[in-house]
Amino acid sequence: MRQGLEARCASHAQATAVATCARCGGFLCGECLEVEDAAPYCEPCLAWRRRNERASGLAWAVMVLGCLAALTVLLLVPVAGYFFFGGNAGWNREAGFQLIVLLTLLLGAVSAPALVLGLWEGWRIRQRKSPRGGQRFVRLGTKLGGAGLALFVCEALYAVYVAWAVMSVSLD
Repeated sequence: MRQGLEARCASHAQATAVATCARCGGFLCGECLEVEDAAPYCEPCLAWRRRNERASGLAWAVMVLGCLAALTVLLLVPVAGYFFFGGNAGWNREAGFQLIVLLTLLLGAVSAPALVLGLWEGWRIRQRKSPRGGQRFVRLGTKLGGAGLALFVCEALYAVYVAWAVMSVSLD
């Protein structure tokens, strides 16, 4: 190839171009070249691509499950407080405990999948098998799912303790 006909890097005029950007078409030298998903990009286009990547369906599912876990906690705490601190004069106490058990089971049912799927999708994002656009959704959903699962475990342990205490009192 003749010297005057070689393509030159858009940022470094003295360097010979080795590729063109997949988004903008600008010439890139070896120093400017960024490869992602087997496609060459310049730095500004790669940053644009990462900012504008869409979240996967699984990332959305993790976010929804995490939010459901948070909503369940927001329902569970006032209901439990109402029944445990004496504001239940007009309510059937047994129905109140059944409601607490139902909300606790719901909490476990949405928290565990949010945590497990969130960890899975987070790993897939780090391995670049899933779009990075869902990273924030996955982080939030996983944290909410983990917090909900921790509360679920604490409630289950407390229920076992209460059952043991009631049985030991009734045996005496």
